[in-house]
Amino acid sequence: MESSAVDLPSDIIVEILSRASLKSLGKCRLLSNETNSLTYRSDFLNVHHQRTKTVRGFFVQGWNPNFVSTSEDENLFFTRQSLKYLPDDLLASTKQGILLYGKTDGRKRTYLVCKPCTRQYLPIPAPTLEDWGITEGIGLAVLRSNPLRFKIVLIIPSFSHMGRDIHVYDSDLMRWNWLPQRISMRSFDSDFRLMDWIPERIIVQSWLLRSNQVPVSASGALYWITSTNTIFSYNVLKENWRFIKSPNLRLGAYRSIFLTLVNYEGKLGITIQEAKDLIELWVYEKKLWTKRRSINIEPLIRKTIHEYTITGFCSSDVALVNFGEFFAFYNFKEGVVLKLEKQKVDPRHEVSPSISYSFNLRHKIFPFESDFERIDWMGRRGFGSSLYSKFLGWCRS
Repeated sequence: MESSAVDLPSDIIVEILSRASLKSLGKCRLLSNETNSLTYRSDFLNVHHQRTKTVRGFFVQGWNPNFVSTSEDENLFFTRQSLKYLPDDLLASTKQGILLYGKTDGRKRTYLVCKPCTRQYLPIPAPTLEDWGITEGIGLAVLRSNPLRFKIVLIIPSFSHMGRDIHVYDSDLMRWNWLPQRISMRSFDSDFRLMDWIPERIIVQSWLLRSNQVPVSASGALYWITSTNTIFSYNVLKENWRFIKSPNLRLGAYRSIFLTLVNYEGKLGITIQEAKDLIELWVYEKKLWTKRRSINIEPLIRKTIHEYTITGFCSSDVALVNFGEFFAFYNFKEGVVLKLEKQKVDPRHEVSPSISYSFNLRHKIFPFESDFERIDWMGRRGFGSSLYSKFLGWCRS
């Protein structure tokens, strides 16, 4: 008996999927490229948000309030009053509504995994390292939602071998693991070829991950961009790493400054400033870079003299543009500004006016998406009473 596929009209697919939970929606996006693209359109996401009461937006380090969204209700939900029980140092975010915070008490470092929509949290002690350096990169990935399984990834310079060590916390094992593979720019795989334009001294001395960046999570991996405009990829499932070269390595005057990693339709993307009013968007899939579109920012920049950068995408047609003193939610398909968010600097992060706009371009910005379903901490190696007692003492300190 032959089976035939039935193509449903797009409006019926929207009617069905707009009522799905975030977890179910993520699985449906794997069905086909068409379904994936459909569910990232702004019109679909608006309907899905209204029907499922989910929260979407961006946390901005140093702002008060520190959550920006196209919805005023969501902005009011995440006020400093509602998040006052959390530390100030936001480190990482996920598309499952889980955030990672850090707290330092003297020389003691503790991490806090939390879901702010349900006000649930779990403390994680930092690894004990003899060869400790400044944490160069930190990321968080959710591998399973019920019961919750997550991994914290630390990239730490090592003074003993002048390279980088990777330390990973697995919530199922409830311990930190150290990866025996040490990172060196002299280690390349088949996806990376040394370019003639990169001098040897840059490879040895200046390959560090760019400062103040938030890793992009896509396709089971975390991605950081380095100072040589290559991309460092860490696969959280296989626990291995590799380097990926960026598109268009012959960088021009604009590209050398404004080259940003983003998540676009669930895939790794990169934005490159081609001209003063034009941004290129490239997407990485099947080990190849494809130029997806050119974004015209001219309707925005004629209203300001400030530099800008695209720091994320709310949907396939709406970008978050950072101008330093304000953010713009910009529908680049229609050339319409949906909303402007004026800066309200947290006094603890205030800088002098002469450098404020350039400083704010480097604010850490964390994409966020969440429902209100409570986390199951229990699992087979879950949240025990002894750990809970330690957590209460940690919160009161």
